[in-house]
Amino acid sequence: MTRKEELISLLESIKSGMIDLDFFCSEFYRIYFDMPYDSDKIEANEDSYMKDLALMCGRYISSDYNLKFFYSEKDLYTKIGAWGKSVK
Repeated sequence: MTRKEELISLLESIKSGMIDLDFFCSEFYRIYFDMPYDSDKIEANEDSYMKDLALMCGRYISSDYNLKFFYSEKDLYTKIGAWGKSVK
């Protein structure tokens, strides 16, 4: 799978409830930032969305703490919900 395909697969998996948010965040962040770019380029609007989401994933906290510089489950699901509506 290409980098783009893996990121989209993760988005589809979380939206369908096949994976949990902790796994999604760790994998999405790892794939976006650590995998080398390949020939299957991500379009500019998709890349901007994915970069924002990856950064949010890196600052996700699963507990009920209301910390200023971290994102909650609600924040992440709101951002994930935008995939396919305003991004594609």
